[in-house]
Amino acid sequence: MLLRNLIRYLSQFVAMMLLCALGAFAFSAIDATGRMVRETITAYFADYQLCDFWITVPSADRATVARISGVSGIEKVTARAVADMKVEGKTDTHLKVICYSEEMNLNRPFLIEGTLLEHTDRRGCLLDCRFAKENSLKPGDRLPLLHDGQKTELIIRGLIMSPEFIYVPEGLAPSPETYGFLLADCTAFPDLPLTEIITKMQPENESDFLLSELQSVSDNAMIIDRRHHISTKNIENEARVFEEIKYLFPALAYIVSTFLVMTTLGRFIQNNRMQIGTLRALGFTDFRIGLHFMGYAVLPSLLGSAVGIYLGRAIIPEVFWQGIVSQRNLPFRIMSPPSFAAFLTVPITVVLSILAAVLAFRSVIVEEHAALLRPKPPADGHRILLEHISVLWVRLNFNRKMIARNLMRHKPRSLMVILAAFFCNLLLITAFGLQDTITNLADLHYHVAIQYDAEAILEGPVGKAETYTRRIPGKVECIMTFPVSLQTDADRKIINLTVLQNNQNMVRLGENGTFLSLPDGTAAITRKISETMDVYPGDVITVLPGGTRHPIQLSVGCIADSIFNQGIYLNRKTWESLHAGAFEPSSILLSGTDPEALKALRSMKEVQRIERPEIQMQQTLEVLTLLSAIFTLMTVIALLLELAINYNIGLINYMERVREYAVLKVQGFRQKELRHLILTDNGILSAAGLLLGIKPGLFLTDFMIRFCESETERYFGMVNSSSILAACLITFIFSLLVQLIHTVRVRHLQMTEALKSVE
Repeated sequence: MLLRNLIRYLSQFVAMMLLCALGAFAFSAIDATGRMVRETITAYFADYQLCDFWITVPSADRATVARISGVSGIEKVTARAVADMKVEGKTDTHLKVICYSEEMNLNRPFLIEGTLLEHTDRRGCLLDCRFAKENSLKPGDRLPLLHDGQKTELIIRGLIMSPEFIYVPEGLAPSPETYGFLLADCTAFPDLPLTEIITKMQPENESDFLLSELQSVSDNAMIIDRRHHISTKNIENEARVFEEIKYLFPALAYIVSTFLVMTTLGRFIQNNRMQIGTLRALGFTDFRIGLHFMGYAVLPSLLGSAVGIYLGRAIIPEVFWQGIVSQRNLPFRIMSPPSFAAFLTVPITVVLSILAAVLAFRSVIVEEHAALLRPKPPADGHRILLEHISVLWVRLNFNRKMIARNLMRHKPRSLMVILAAFFCNLLLITAFGLQDTITNLADLHYHVAIQYDAEAILEGPVGKAETYTRRIPGKVECIMTFPVSLQTDADRKIINLTVLQNNQNMVRLGENGTFLSLPDGTAAITRKISETMDVYPGDVITVLPGGTRHPIQLSVGCIADSIFNQGIYLNRKTWESLHAGAFEPSSILLSGTDPEALKALRSMKEVQRIERPEIQMQQTLEVLTLLSAIFTLMTVIALLLELAINYNIGLINYMERVREYAVLKVQGFRQKELRHLILTDNGILSAAGLLLGIKPGLFLTDFMIRFCESETERYFGMVNSSSILAACLITFIFSLLVQLIHTVRVRHLQMTEALKSVE
């Protein structure tokens, strides 16, 4: 009988299985992908000895190395020379050259092709494999490098990846055709000073404690730990996004699907009350009957959730991995078994389904035998509120009065339709809104907050700002940006300190891209740094620039709003009043695209590269492709869930109102009129539900996007009105289409069966 009923109500049970599968699929997919990224980078960092601290010093002499080696808890120390070098014969092509003073025991390279570098190999090097691929280089080729006007030719021994360079960004995003990294021995560049020391701590030590100890023995150094190293920070943030977001949208989708499964089971048992009465009349005990109906709860929920977990883990990590590898240097991946949380969705789904079945069964089994052998009598009719407003009621025709009475008479069914539309629209607005937010934030930053058309990045000896203003035609402004260490009682961060020219107007730091005038004598701190470091206007902060023994004290005067550039901002007058050094531009901002101005910039030796905001925006969106892929997955899940929910709700409504439809057909209602009544009834409820879902959808979008921001970014929801309208239309159309499908069933009603009633 169980199998016969499953076949008889196949469409209803398939819809239940789909709902269970989608909820488990959403959680399993993001959970498995996050675990894949986390365990891959953990194993990669451990196996290839990624260092814990990068220490930049004026000179990594033996005394400095000895002091750092003497810190308790430090396991390994290596001194290196670091410099950016141009590739001869290739325009705007650079390499980050790292020269080891000893064996490469820290940040060990992962060999892709060729051989590893032997210590004291004065002519060999190891080259970034992605840079080599983009520039058609292979082991054995000669690579000419230019540094300080001198040419050095190295032989490529091998192509590698490195745990230190999962990201290799020259600007905002990796650009392997123009920028990569190269490892060599310090004997290849004997004149290059050792200015960086990398260290690895013993496993049982704490990073924060050792950071303080290292700072005490090298107070003139800029120390960066893994939390602030750009490559490590970015990949760690991606793993964190997966770990945090898996409990938000997927959990909501799972809750919605489970709620609908519970409702469906309850309605199914209520509609099979006559079968329960028959089994009881044949002598079956209530316990045996209950076990039979528990099967309808166990099978769909068990199969659906198990299939969802398997498909989510088998498909989505593979899809995401292809996208991750395209921009990130990860040489291998590790797929761990499904997590306990993912496995837990199966028993939770089954238990909740059984609970729903038990509650529905108990509400039926309390009735008398004779009552169970007859169809459930319809609920008593009552005058609805609208009937008391006679001025309106008398103006309604018969069909509209019937629709109004049906909406109020069947309150549980009406509530189900409203909730279905509410949750569907909520999920869709969130999915669409997250996609919009990424694009809109980038547009706000690069097209509104930034008012220049080109930025020339300077390197090496630079001139005075006034010199560039005279030499370059058009509107020109200079800025100075350098990293500093900001430490408070709340936290310690490596952030950028940016000095803007007095009366500048090319960088807007106000809310939503408005202009903010920097007050003289005080600093502006961005809102994200203010919140995380517990620093507010009126506070005095101390920052330590790298390579100096002299900390700088700054009074915070106001809060700046920046999306991607978090840090501290000063005007030039304030900087010069601190007597902390000259105003040495690190970038030149150019308003307009005058060819003469661009030509003048390219002719300057200190100009490393020229960046344009529109290109930077594209690079930013490329960096955020992983978030975009997650949001696309959410959109697909939301659409599938909406389809399954609407189909299931429509099926339940049809089964509960089948006698009503048969009575209307007997009274002479034609198929067209019945279809109009069904669609109008459902349309009113769906419209109410989707309108109720708009505001929570916007709130959930803003809530979820904040989980995706890193330490250098500040996000907030920015949903387009077109996306809200699209989500509402899709929800409404899906609901109507599903109801339209069910109206076909009315045409083929078995009138004799449908019109059976209580005597």
